[in-house]
Amino acid sequence: TYTLPAASVVVNGKKIQSNTVTIKVVKGNTSSPQGNKSNTPDAGKGIDENDIFLKAVPSKSNPLQGEQITVTYKLYTRVPVSLNGIDKIPSYEGFWSQDLIKDNDKYAQYNETVNGQKYMVAEIRKVALFPQKGGKLLIDPLQVEVVAQIQTKQKRNSFNDPFFDNFFNDSFFGSSVQNVKKTLRSNAVTIN
Repeated sequence: TYTLPAASVVVNGKKIQSNTVTIKVVKGNTSSPQGNKSNTPDAGKGIDENDIFLKAVPSKSNPLQGEQITVTYKLYTRVPVSLNGIDKIPSYEGFWSQDLIKDNDKYAQYNETVNGQKYMVAEIRKVALFPQKGGKLLIDPLQVEVVAQIQTKQKRNSFNDPFFDNFFNDSFFGSSVQNVKKTLRSNAVTIN
């Protein structure tokens, strides 16, 4: 149980104070949500956060007012994936913006190594931004939904025979593929 203290501010010489808030953190339920009739369960079960992620990459962090910068949203993955759709596009408050990817079926794709791990990268959104005012401008995260294919191991055979173990543990027999929905959010970007 945590208690957040009251916040206070002075406005026109008067001190205004909020109430305190008490938060109780409880152990979460690890079972999947009931009533999910889709064959693509949500929450990204079986996917490591390093297997797939979304990153916003600005071309420049300190532009002049009116100077163009480009923000590229890159989907990094080490598992087969398809983009279900963009759930939330940032508002780009303080910028004039222009979408640079017109054909959403053809994304630039290439390999990139991050922390020693090789990823397939797809540039799923690219935006030209022109700052309209000075100061720190925050670009909210982009949110997308993807369906990833993960391999799941099947049960071993009951023969207890090394020949059959090797045969049925072959990639053709030893695993199956499961489609898993996952919601990804890019990092927020601060432009000075």
